[in-house]
Amino acid sequence: MALRYIDTEKFKVNKLVEEREYDIEFIGRFELEKGLPEFIAAILMLRAKGYNHRVLMAGGGSLFSLAKKYESKFNATILSQVPHSQMSELYNNI
Repeated sequence: MALRYIDTEKFKVNKLVEEREYDIEFIGRFELEKGLPEFIAAILMLRAKGYNHRVLMAGGGSLFSLAKKYESKFNATILSQVPHSQMSELYNNI
């Protein structure tokens, strides 16, 4: 059995919240079982209530085209799969 842990030297807070680029994120596979449609529905509900969050969606999968469809509607940034070596930097922008 492999040990699983979070490297707290790598994954730590490096930016103040006020300095971060995004407010809401979806990082994972763009698949039904990961909840991408529900995430999109939640952002749509927030937008309908007047919230204009900065959105980041990063991942790959069979629903990548669905994510891209909402890129301009959400004024979102859509990234394809992000290498693990870049994840700590990505998380520090949220």
